[in-house]
Amino acid sequence: MRCRSEKFFFRKNSSVAVFKLIISYRGADFCGWQKQSNGNGLQETVEEALARILCEKTGVIASGRTDAGVHSLGQVVAFRTGVNRSAENIRQGLNGLLPDSVRVLSVRKVSDDFHPQFQAKKKAYRYLVQNTSAANPLLSPYAYFFPEKLNLTKMRQAAAYLVGRHDFTAFQASGRKVKDPVRTVYNLTVREEPSDLFQAVGLVGITVIGSGFLYKMVRNIVGTLLEVGRGKIKPEAVREILKSGDRRKAGKTMPAHGLTLLWVKY
Repeated sequence: MRCRSEKFFFRKNSSVAVFKLIISYRGADFCGWQKQSNGNGLQETVEEALARILCEKTGVIASGRTDAGVHSLGQVVAFRTGVNRSAENIRQGLNGLLPDSVRVLSVRKVSDDFHPQFQAKKKAYRYLVQNTSAANPLLSPYAYFFPEKLNLTKMRQAAAYLVGRHDFTAFQASGRKVKDPVRTVYNLTVREEPSDLFQAVGLVGITVIGSGFLYKMVRNIVGTLLEVGRGKIKPEAVREILKSGDRRKAGKTMPAHGLTLLWVKY
């Protein structure tokens, strides 16, 4: 069943314009993208601000529902309105009303058939790991602290088995089922991130670019790669885990605060 905002979004007429927003947010301050009963969802936060600017209620649709605690540098959101407002007026108005942990980076008018979820071709997520003996407190809100030494070469070998079009059931959160668990991972990199920011020595970034992702798929992939990096799982075993479709054989689900949605392409 489509939510109320989706029903509005799919109504089309010549007097209604569609706007595309790029939004960055700090996920720790919200209970995820989706509307929540406690009113602390990002979707509701953005919709309430839009209602004040447009003087009408409108629903917003995102490229995907980020979980509670997951950050974004480039979430794509769209909404429809019959109110005459310029893109820049909307951007400035939203940033004047939204909390400091949310910022609209850009707004532009797009064709009336644009849909941020259904038309998305690629998405990129990055998970940050502090692989040091002591956690950097300035990075702790955005990177998972993992003090055991990691073998990045072995992690890269394991990551190679996950690139391509596969059934990723083994990396889907337990208890979740979808009609089609097949997804395409175009690129999966493991690298040491630049250390100049906050003297971030030992910062490891795991970046996944794919056609789409199952529930908690990226965080489960990261948990598995960390097991490889610490020597608990052999790199070649990841191929067998993937084929097995057994969630119990993969690594644990990593905490949300290390994950950031980087961008969405169409």
